[in-house]
Amino acid sequence: MVKNLARCGYIRRKKIIIKAVDDYNNEAILEFIPDVIINEEEIGVPIDRIYDSRQLEGFSYEEMEFVDDEIYEKIKTVYSVIKWDGEFERGNEDEFEYYRRKFRELLLFERTFIDSETGEKLTLKDFPPIKIPDGIEATYDMESYKYYFFDMDGDGAQELCIPEVSFWAIFKYDKNKDEIILWKRLDASFYYLGGSRIIFWSNGELNTFCELNDDGTEEMTVKFFSCSYENGTVYCVEMPQYINEEEQIKFSKEVKRQCYYDRWARTYFFRVTEEQYKELTKDYYKMKDRVQEGSEEVTYTYEEMIRE
Repeated sequence: MVKNLARCGYIRRKKIIIKAVDDYNNEAILEFIPDVIINEEEIGVPIDRIYDSRQLEGFSYEEMEFVDDEIYEKIKTVYSVIKWDGEFERGNEDEFEYYRRKFRELLLFERTFIDSETGEKLTLKDFPPIKIPDGIEATYDMESYKYYFFDMDGDGAQELCIPEVSFWAIFKYDKNKDEIILWKRLDASFYYLGGSRIIFWSNGELNTFCELNDDGTEEMTVKFFSCSYENGTVYCVEMPQYINEEEQIKFSKEVKRQCYYDRWARTYFFRVTEEQYKELTKDYYKMKDRVQEGSEEVTYTYEEMIRE
């Protein structure tokens, strides 16, 4: 039973009461809450380093210990192979107009798209995150949006990306099937495009960097954050998580002894110094600085996208 619940990443920790009675009817009662392994990844992690809250919320930062130099060097090696330098690939320039005209039809509601998750065929005006002005409550204005038009998935053809405050929608045209597909949908604030097949999320403290596969699924994800508390600031980094089992990082017993395990996200964090944090994340922040300039080169207005 515990093993099945572990797959869900959740189990209720109940109090256990043991009652013993001897031959003279003397009673002894022992009450305790057992330490329960919820996820297989927890095995080897000290119980006082396992927590259930999101991103260390409610954890005592003062009690967190820094990783030693040997573990830090291992983390540094892993971070050094991450492809931080995202580029907004322009795609095949000879077919730029061909693909623009296909997406022009989408923007003018002359063509449907297929929701890759549900299989539904919809027009943009029927797409849940987008609401078209109905004359009473103008909740969406086509002309006020900016449109990213570049090779998002790295196949040489251009994709259409529509960003808003609370969602991202990325559409792909399948030339062989003559179909437009919702390639990726992100329903949350603080998401950004980092280049072809790269997205990231940042709220000022927590940062998440993702490499995508050519089908829009996440190939690699890594998180890191800084958080101020009463006596200072704590800096934590996560080991990257790869979808491909062969690429997944294996953790030694010593590495697990120095980590803090997040049951909610099923991931390992490590506390590092401010200097180490800056060293590990410097390429990520350089990428963020380049994003503005790179995205401007592939950003178009509504009129530019629907012109004849």
